[in-house]
Amino acid sequence: MQLKNKINIHVFKNSQFYSCRFEFYEDENCCFEDNDGQI
Repeated sequence: MQLKNKINIHVFKNSQFYSCRFEFYEDENCCFEDNDGQI
């Protein structure tokens, strides 16, 4: 799969903020969540 777009965003999960990286691939309409840890 070719990496189409990579963005760093902050998400709100379990009443806490996390810095997450979402990698979007051309072949799939899903993303892989990589938690960098709580901020």
